[in-house]
Amino acid sequence: MLNKNAFGIAAVAAIFFFCAQASWAVSEKSSEFIDGWTKWRTRPTHTVSIDPGVVYADHPSVKLQTDQDSKDQFGLFQNFRAEKYVGERVRFSGYLKTEKIRDWSGIWMVVEDADESPLSMSTMEKNPAKGTSTWKKYSLVLDVPKNACSVMIGCAQTGPGKTWISNLSLEPVSRNVKTTASAVDEEKFPVSGRLGEKPDLTFKSGRAEVRGVDLLNWSSHSSSDYAIDADALNLFRDAKTGRISATAESPRGFATFYQRIRAEDYRGKKLRFSGSVKTKDISDWCGLWMRVDGGGSVLAFDNMESRPIKGTTEWTNYSVVLPVPANAHRITYGFMQSGSGSSWLAAPSLDVVGEQVATTSMPSKTLQIPRPDLLGQPKLEFKN
Repeated sequence: MLNKNAFGIAAVAAIFFFCAQASWAVSEKSSEFIDGWTKWRTRPTHTVSIDPGVVYADHPSVKLQTDQDSKDQFGLFQNFRAEKYVGERVRFSGYLKTEKIRDWSGIWMVVEDADESPLSMSTMEKNPAKGTSTWKKYSLVLDVPKNACSVMIGCAQTGPGKTWISNLSLEPVSRNVKTTASAVDEEKFPVSGRLGEKPDLTFKSGRAEVRGVDLLNWSSHSSSDYAIDADALNLFRDAKTGRISATAESPRGFATFYQRIRAEDYRGKKLRFSGSVKTKDISDWCGLWMRVDGGGSVLAFDNMESRPIKGTTEWTNYSVVLPVPANAHRITYGFMQSGSGSSWLAAPSLDVVGEQVATTSMPSKTLQIPRPDLLGQPKLEFKN
């Protein structure tokens, strides 16, 4: 018998989760949890935490710190609903103190639409906090247009040094206050809607800084009861494979690795995501999955729920085929596992196919994508 409960949890999560978190985000609650905020690209050498020993005007501060000679940007951010601010000009401010910042630190703000695409953005790129400085106030100003869905604010640092951030505020301002908007560039700053232009379907190691994950090129999500990596022992045609392994006897939730690309080149076509899969002792199920989104809705979806892979199997080719409507904005495809055991994906491929190839999409109504990551209103005071 199929485990319907596991199907239900994993299927719903796969439909909705991947608009909620980015690959570089870490939001699991722990002793380093900061209420309302999500950290990204943090690891033992790049830390983000509340500093109880440093306050500004009785407000707690968060410290960003690394001594690594690295160009990696890291920090924390939050996303909240835009409704309250639609039609307004909004100012985001914060106080920063720095110590030996070599490259860049500062605050940033992005206004996004329903597809998580940036409508406007403002950063401190031209006026970064650098070197060593005492507390100083910085402000960014953006307009929130009628088609805005969310506002994203954050604090970031690039290169070695320490940054403290405190006493954040967000307020509507008059039209007499000039905006600080810069040209939208999704590659410069962490924007949750950032998409790949083309697939990169190889499996490479090198993300050991993310707990339980060592897989480049792919984004991932899992509970702490799974590991995801590029497997150099279980090769397929002399190439590494993507592996998901349960690390607990009865793992919580599910695990997946995936990629998101722009849909423009595929609109009006059928798209097939395929690959070879091998399994060992899968208690619930695993499978390929693909989803097409547009206008804040799920337009097409298949996660092999009706034809699950389970137990122990040798290399077998599988595929999912979806139509890409004219209003599609984003295509997400990946591999997932629910339950104990291990599974491998090899030689994945993403191809346009002819009309004679049948789609495998699950029959359903167009689904509005809920955004559980969006706060109802900003949380600007740092606390655990």
